[in-house]
Amino acid sequence: TQQRKWNERLTHNCAVLYLGGLVVGGTYGALEGIRKSPSAAFRIRFNSMLNYSAKRGSTCGNMLGVLTIMYAVAEKAGDKLHLDSLNRRSDYFGPMVCGFASGAVFKCTAGLRGSIVSGLIGMGVVAAIRFTQNVLLPKMGVSQRNAHVLLFSWLKKKKKKKKKKKKKKKK
Repeated sequence: TQQRKWNERLTHNCAVLYLGGLVVGGTYGALEGIRKSPSAAFRIRFNSMLNYSAKRGSTCGNMLGVLTIMYAVAEKAGDKLHLDSLNRRSDYFGPMVCGFASGAVFKCTAGLRGSIVSGLIGMGVVAAIRFTQNVLLPKMGVSQRNAHVLLFSWLKKKKKKKKKKKKKKKK
């Protein structure tokens, strides 16, 4: 299989993570808006839900989009500096350095400690993604390109189980 070009990966990953951040942040914001509503009246609760949803969704989406761009730039810089040639035994080294760099730069205004902690979180996330792609998915017999199918099949199984439970309760 042919790998995508750098700019195509950047655009695709940024769009997917931005949209995911909007959905997850928006959902969290909607739940937070319902909880923190100053009144029990429907209109006020609905307005509170929309306000919190817009605030959290846009914040989370923008954060993930920026992190994706930073990671892609760090990955391109790593390719130019030949980071992979420093450690030939593992394909984890370059991406983990890029994850650390993007996390550290993202939180560089929080001081040295905050920047290092954020970099370590970025490194951990990249390591978890790489581990899943290289170890877990092949053991499950799923290719990296079809990993989303695994998620959808799991969701379908969950729906079927709920339907069976509802039928049993009716009887």
